[in-house]
Amino acid sequence: MSSDPSTPTRIVYVYCLAQPESIPSLQTVPGIEDEPPFTFQLGALSAVVSRVEARTFCGPEAHTRLQDPAWIGPKAIGHERVVEHVMQGGPVLPVPLGTLFSSLPRLERFLAANESRVLEFLDQGRNRQEWAVKVFVQLALVKEHFVALKKEEHQEQLQDMSPGRRYVEEKKLRRGVEQEFSKNMNQIAQKIYEDLQYGQTPCRERSLLSAKATGQEHSMLLNTAFWVQLEHVSGFEQHLAEVQERYAPYGLYMDVRGPWPPYSFCPQLIQTEEIPAHDLHSV
Repeated sequence: MSSDPSTPTRIVYVYCLAQPESIPSLQTVPGIEDEPPFTFQLGALSAVVSRVEARTFCGPEAHTRLQDPAWIGPKAIGHERVVEHVMQGGPVLPVPLGTLFSSLPRLERFLAANESRVLEFLDQGRNRQEWAVKVFVQLALVKEHFVALKKEEHQEQLQDMSPGRRYVEEKKLRRGVEQEFSKNMNQIAQKIYEDLQYGQTPCRERSLLSAKATGQEHSMLLNTAFWVQLEHVSGFEQHLAEVQERYAPYGLYMDVRGPWPPYSFCPQLIQTEEIPAHDLHSV
């Protein structure tokens, strides 16, 4: 923020949007920077917000802090804590971490421009939960499986060869597997993605994450999110267990977590005059 006296020192931080009647009491939930959250209502729509210091999120020093995971982490926890609290009362549209408005009137214009779109989304999200399904692969184990398949395919030729010739041919088969490995893994990922589908449940593919980001030892093959109806959660979990059992012998396993706020299914909202949100949503 500049030192211009017309620049506000306290700005509006937004957590999520929901219908007023579904928002539980906010008195017991601390907001980001320990600022108390409150609601700002326009018609049939409310934004859950806090007042925060502008210098915390804006300006050159803030830009430097925003690159520091140790600084961002507690902000992400505070943001998610409020969103998950509101979600207990009914459907919610979470907004990205770091969404800021310079004033309530500017937030009001944003809500007016998006009210019908948000209400439609909230109606669709009634009795739905987002579940994250990540598929990880033990690459060495999968590669050995492909090699074994190749050897089995050429078993008749290999068994008639001398030990030396057989060794050379098996090395060639292994090199062929390695050359085609990336293509084969893409095909496997597509097949698993198709097998994960559960009836008409909406699904979104998300960006793959590094081992450092996931804390997992093995590589991520798929990163998906499902928007599951509450009445179908049990059947969905059973379906995932069956898919897991099918692929486990080949070195693949799943990490299933939820329920989460429906970040993966939020509609694109009309931007008005809010302060540009920093790129924190991926944290």
